[in-house]
Amino acid sequence: CLLTNPTGSEKTDYTPKISDEFDRTISLNVIEHNQGKYLDGMMSFESHKVLATQTSTNDDFDEIITVYLVALYGEYSIENGEIVEVSGGMSPLALTYLIGDDISNVKEKYALTEYWEPGMGSEYIKDLEAKFPKGVNYDTQKYVDDLQADCRNQAIEYFGLDESYITQENTQEYTTVMIEETSKPVIDNTTNGVAADISP
Repeated sequence: CLLTNPTGSEKTDYTPKISDEFDRTISLNVIEHNQGKYLDGMMSFESHKVLATQTSTNDDFDEIITVYLVALYGEYSIENGEIVEVSGGMSPLALTYLIGDDISNVKEKYALTEYWEPGMGSEYIKDLEAKFPKGVNYDTQKYVDDLQADCRNQAIEYFGLDESYITQENTQEYTTVMIEETSKPVIDNTTNGVAADISP
């Protein structure tokens, strides 16, 4: 479903198609933004669900796209031969990018210009209602099970252990959520933030 505002300057897509490359960029941005905010594990993973996109152009005719999503970030370690979910968080997000191409002045293909997340407490719902397009379901509880399972599966694959090794000891309760694809970037805290692809 594609909607255009009355001025025609913005288009909102409620069933967006995100390329693998763009999706990977979103994942890396989420991981980089969250590292250092939680108790460190050996490995960082994320998962997200894209809910809608909104596109427009700036005065230089560069394409601008805002991605509305719900995202989950988690830190994992191995303790006594078991995968332990150390910490993490969830939240709806709105990430805005300048889209570069051969004729634009944007140096990056997907240049992040704003990483938006709602305030806490009484500001949370108010901020989401003001920021997100109407009709977008940003209730994190709708997505938490799938996204948490995705992060755990990434950890199982990365560490090479059976699912039965997963524990949740010393895990912080998630506060707010993120995806879909099998190829996810991860950042290894033991190697100073080197990104890796854990797809089969």
